[in-house]
Amino acid sequence: VPKVKLGDRITALQQIVAPFGK
Repeated sequence: VPKVKLGDRITALQQIVAPFGK
């Protein structure tokens, strides 16, 4: 299911962008 991969990718991206976004 591509949904799982998308969710995992979004989570990883958010974790990497979290410190930069703030």
